[in-house]
Amino acid sequence: MSIYAPIAAAVKAGTLFPFPASKLGFPQLRHVALAPKVNDLLFAGTWDEDWNTRRVHLQLELEWFVDGRDISVALPNENDPYEDKPDANFRLLYKWHDEVWEIRSKMQPQIRIFGSFATPDYFVALLWEFRCKLGDPPWKECATCKEVWNRLFPNHPPFTGKTIHDYITENAFPC
Repeated sequence: MSIYAPIAAAVKAGTLFPFPASKLGFPQLRHVALAPKVNDLLFAGTWDEDWNTRRVHLQLELEWFVDGRDISVALPNENDPYEDKPDANFRLLYKWHDEVWEIRSKMQPQIRIFGSFATPDYFVALLWEFRCKLGDPPWKECATCKEVWNRLFPNHPPFTGKTIHDYITENAFPC
């Protein structure tokens, strides 16, 4: 069975939310499904003007992804898995066989969204944290991400690829 049926069931049950298509009318070339806490981060309004500005910036970064725009991607370097890749928008975290990725939002305060690819061009965002609160490397978040994935999709491991374009088929560049 395809993973699309469990994703649709999770959306229907309210345990995942589809990230909306571009407000500018661009075609949606990639997809993102959001776990409730990530959805709340992106769409729960607040009276704090600074936080709303930060939240909208994060929405625009995800919109950039779903619109199929250029994305810089870092895959682990086998010789130095913790090598700093500050320019990466997406990064596959070590231990790469776990297939836990982070989306890096660099506007202050920096935010990391953790998740995995369900298929090429389909990212499932499972949790988030401020960069300043993360360990280095973020082992706790990686373990939690794997647990949430397995709870949502017990019969479907995350998508596994070998190259950047296995995950993001167009407009993805190594950094």
